[in-house]
Amino acid sequence: EPGDPTPRAPVRRSVVTADDIPGLASAASARFGTSPVVWLDGPDDPDHCADLLVGAPGQQVGSRAGAGRAYLLHGSATGLDRVLQSWDEDSLPGLGGAQAGAGFGSALAAESLSLVAVGVPGRDVGGARDAGRVVRLDYASSPSSPDVDVVEQGRSGAGAAEAGDRFGEVLGTF
Repeated sequence: EPGDPTPRAPVRRSVVTADDIPGLASAASARFGTSPVVWLDGPDDPDHCADLLVGAPGQQVGSRAGAGRAYLLHGSATGLDRVLQSWDEDSLPGLGGAQAGAGFGSALAAESLSLVAVGVPGRDVGGARDAGRVVRLDYASSPSSPDVDVVEQGRSGAGAAEAGDRFGEVLGTF
């Protein structure tokens, strides 16, 4: 029942691959479905079905293998039916472009409707290989275009970036 505050047990379970989502296709080593996070609908969404954030940290971006991508998939009464948004380090401003092996989307966390954090543990920072970073997408000021912020060691008071730190490999909920 739309608007019913009492959750019900699921009536079915499904295995979903990239091939099941219109506009997507499975790709070798993409690891589609990594770190799924439920993205709750706002009051203006008429379907009352939560959407789903998923990572594909092994996804090739341009010619860069393993650069990674994250997807926001639309949830409906019949299941996940389309891609609402996708992000990678080429498509977001101020990130310096995608990097082979960075693993964008290895970890995801979200605060309903306004903030998404994306782990990029294989990202090189300065001269430190695989130091890692977290990319923050803040939709509070605009639901269609997020403010993009980067959290890296050395920039945010979290110690110096060191090779192999893999900062952003694990994220918790907000």
